[in-house]
Amino acid sequence: LSGTHDIWGNVDRGPKLLFNTVDNDIFTLETRLASRSFTNENNMAGLILMFEEPDANTFDSVMFGAYRNNGLRVEGPSLSVGTSALSGVITDIWLRIEGRADRFAFRYSTDGEVWQTVATELLRGKMLMSAGLFCKDWDVAATALQVEFDSMTYTAAPIPAGTLIGVK
Repeated sequence: LSGTHDIWGNVDRGPKLLFNTVDNDIFTLETRLASRSFTNENNMAGLILMFEEPDANTFDSVMFGAYRNNGLRVEGPSLSVGTSALSGVITDIWLRIEGRADRFAFRYSTDGEVWQTVATELLRGKMLMSAGLFCKDWDVAATALQVEFDSMTYTAAPIPAGTLIGVK
């Protein structure tokens, strides 16, 4: 990255790898953040959920990941308070978001097996449109931010019987 990549600015220039989510109320999104370079303390990288505001034609994002040099953080305009966990520069960590209807759990693991909850959030009235990976940088003078994710998985609950009408 070079220049400012502030996801909150007038223009969203923060790099993202997004995929459209199926209208599914139960899902798990997971990645391993393998490494992240620091040329400054003004960056964040991890998982992102993009919601559409009903009847407003606007989007709202919730981000979970390694935050500046201050550990892990869950943040977004829909949240009452950003929630942090751990401390210091975080790399080589697994991140997971579990969604069930309008409740979301944000978890991390240092080994990919034992998970700790950072926060659970209730986001009523939001429609999940896409999810994926992101990185952003607030520093205008930043010359480079390198982030390596070694995997990403999205697992959705099976479609309940009787949901699809007329399919044989």
